[in-house]
Amino acid sequence: MKKKYSVLIAMMLVLVMVLAACGTNETATTEATGTTEAATTEAAGTEAAGTETGADPTASENPASARANAADTLVIGIAATSGVYNPVYYETAYDGYVVDLVFAGLLTNNEDGEYLPGLAESWEISDDNKTITVKIKENANFSDGEPVKASDVVHTYKIMADPSYQGRMGYVVDMLEGGDEYREAVSGGQTDVEYKGVVAIDEKTVQFNFKDANATNLGEIGFGVVPAHIYEFTPGDTSPITAKNGDPVGAGPYKFVNEAASEYVELERNDDYYGGQPPIPKILLRFTAKETELQAFQNGDYDVLDGVENTPENLEVIDSMTDFSTLLRLDNNGYAYIGLNMDNPSLAKKEVRQALAYGFDRYAFVEDFFQGAATVPNVPFARVNWAYSEKLENEINKYEYNPEKAIELLEAAGYTDDGSGVRTDGTNKLSFRFETYSDTAWTETLVSILKDEWSQIGVEIIENFQEFAGFSSKIFNERDFDMYTMAWNLVIDPSPKGIFHSDNIGGDGVSGNNAVGWRNERSDELLEAGELTFDQAERLAIYEEWGALWNDELPYIPVYMRENWTLVNNRVQGMDISPFVGWTNPEILLNLELVD
Repeated sequence: MKKKYSVLIAMMLVLVMVLAACGTNETATTEATGTTEAATTEAAGTEAAGTETGADPTASENPASARANAADTLVIGIAATSGVYNPVYYETAYDGYVVDLVFAGLLTNNEDGEYLPGLAESWEISDDNKTITVKIKENANFSDGEPVKASDVVHTYKIMADPSYQGRMGYVVDMLEGGDEYREAVSGGQTDVEYKGVVAIDEKTVQFNFKDANATNLGEIGFGVVPAHIYEFTPGDTSPITAKNGDPVGAGPYKFVNEAASEYVELERNDDYYGGQPPIPKILLRFTAKETELQAFQNGDYDVLDGVENTPENLEVIDSMTDFSTLLRLDNNGYAYIGLNMDNPSLAKKEVRQALAYGFDRYAFVEDFFQGAATVPNVPFARVNWAYSEKLENEINKYEYNPEKAIELLEAAGYTDDGSGVRTDGTNKLSFRFETYSDTAWTETLVSILKDEWSQIGVEIIENFQEFAGFSSKIFNERDFDMYTMAWNLVIDPSPKGIFHSDNIGGDGVSGNNAVGWRNERSDELLEAGELTFDQAERLAIYEEWGALWNDELPYIPVYMRENWTLVNNRVQGMDISPFVGWTNPEILLNLELVD
């Protein structure tokens, strides 16, 4: 007997992720991202130049109501996008916002982490939990009016299965049947090859065939569907797909209209959206500058500011605007970290990584910078998720500030001071290139503290501040760094496999979430085991063991888990977001209204 899941009942007994719904503002999306839902990241962008708003803060009690486009346009301030608006290629959370608005997946989710139908009318999961058969809604169309077909879903996954695909979602193909055979046939010159992993049963029915019965399988069917008649390519050459990254077409609630580099992305309502007509006709994503965004919000330039830095200084300014705005404070489903490249011979030593953690007073930094709006994590699970257990938190190493312990570890590893102030083992000096992004206060403060505190234990960092748009590719595609700082915006299911499994290292132009190159056999075993059981108690025990291993190995130095601050003008009604439901969720968009 098959288990049938329709629009009226809950989907699974465990919380699982939605690949197309990364939630709030930090990092790429992967499995535990892990965008991710992939993986998503946190950064600041640049102020949108030359966009006339016509706002006059003295003309109305609500300054946004005086803006020239106020009646029909929701203006949301976000960090700058990278222009990769494709559900199987994007890497940053900000590109992910555009993807979520333009594309639709088979699934969406509610605030409790339960799956809801998106393009899917219903689905059936086989008794062995390896096959998922999905019926697509009859009224599901792309924004150009063409119907969404099972063949479009197959086409979307064939992009990821293609041997020329260089995005970070290739791990999904490895979970499905027939990926290796498909790649081999295409590499051999065949262009008409059946892909056994995803099969069109009829025009509106598609079947997913997984290798194993994984708890995360349902989440892997949730990618935004691309229309095959627009995203055409010849097997073996996906370049025509990436050429369309800046001109997306999907079946989502909004349509892409225009983009002005370093300024904004403009979208308009998709009147053919299967879920109904969104109440707000237009959305303008304007790129912000952190130093001026609150003043711009006060002037009425924005209706919503996404990911306001949660500093006491910003809170003081926000408190002065309570007569026309509301600050939404939510625990963020993610964390910020310092990534350490295991290919560096010094960072490959666990003692060095642990010494760096002991030599950085993370607790003082987080308390001084966030003043109660963030905590220090020691495992890569968000505290809003069931995998962040009290048992794990109580038993792991907290790496409290101890420079003496740091020096002891470095000397035991053979690193001594040769008189230059920078320790060396005779071959390698503890001098590292530190890649980070500009225009955000926390990274600038972080680098200043690290330079000071690490110099006291004989470690030098040479910082390289850069714009975020090119930064992500440098980390995940090229792996060209010693250290970097970034943040993950996680999805619903806590599985860290999409970020930390050794199969996901990437490099040489191929994007991979495990950019630090952590290779650990026991870690891989536990990550695989954590997805092979549907019992949440068993999964928790596995993730507690894995978390303790990760905490000892320390491929990242975790920095903070913060509150996510979203500042909303009171004329925007229905912004009922949560840690698992961001403002791009269809259920939110279909209930948003502008009320003046």
